[in-house]
Amino acid sequence: MPGRCYRRDTPDSRHLATFHQIEGLVVDRGITFADLAGVIETFTRAYFGPDIESRLRRGTSVHRTVGGVRGDLHDLSGEGCRTCSTPVGSSSADALLDPAVLAAVGIDGEEWSGFAFGFGIDRCAQMRHEIADMRALIENDTRFLEQFS
Repeated sequence: MPGRCYRRDTPDSRHLATFHQIEGLVVDRGITFADLAGVIETFTRAYFGPDIESRLRRGTSVHRTVGGVRGDLHDLSGEGCRTCSTPVGSSSADALLDPAVLAAVGIDGEEWSGFAFGFGIDRCAQMRHEIADMRALIENDTRFLEQFS
């Protein structure tokens, strides 16, 4: 599900106060952390290409989740991320669902499990198209916008 999000950050080259995110939720029998990692890797390769892989590292759990991780992107070509001047750019936050969330909607957390994930659409576009300053996405400068038509 795509949507608009808000945060108290002061806008800079890599952050906007209003940004867009794709969020997903998967619930089924036998869902594990490996399934979460597979979804992140599949998205990463499909969107960014074969020279980019995802790396999961410990992150913070958000409300109603446990075992939070951050999905970082690593450039296998050796060129590094030209947008953030590092070999890795961060683009997602992900975690397994707290069984209490499933129980709250009448689903047995012993039988069913799941995970939630989110990708920042603006950050993904910035990294994919090597946009130096994310604020360019909201300035309505036609010279910038025309390169994507």
